[in-house]
Amino acid sequence: MSNTVKTKKGALKLRLGTFDQTDTITSEEFIDVLDLADAKRKWLAFTDEQEFGRYTLGGDVFDSNDEVICIFSPNGRLWEPSDKGNEFYKRLSSDVEIVDF
Repeated sequence: MSNTVKTKKGALKLRLGTFDQTDTITSEEFIDVLDLADAKRKWLAFTDEQEFGRYTLGGDVFDSNDEVICIFSPNGRLWEPSDKGNEFYKRLSSDVEIVDF
C-alpha cells in the first residue's frame, strides 16, 4: 500500500462508533473524508469526546470499493490493515505504521 492515498472528494469514508460494556455496538456511522489528513482530524475530534477511548469503535478508513485501506489507533497513529478481522473490524491493523500522508 502506498503511504499517500490520493482520491476525489467523497471516495474515502471513516468509520466512527461506540460499543458498551456488553460488547454491543451502540452507534456506528461512516463519514466522508477528503483525504487521510482530514480523516485524522475527524478521528481525533471523535476520540476526544469519548471516555478515554474505552468504548470507542472505528478508525478504519474505507475506499470507494468498501475496502479497508488503513486504520487509525486512538492516539491518531495510522496503520496498514492486516489480513485478519474480527466481529468489530473487517480488517485489524498490522504492525506497519503509515507515517507519510
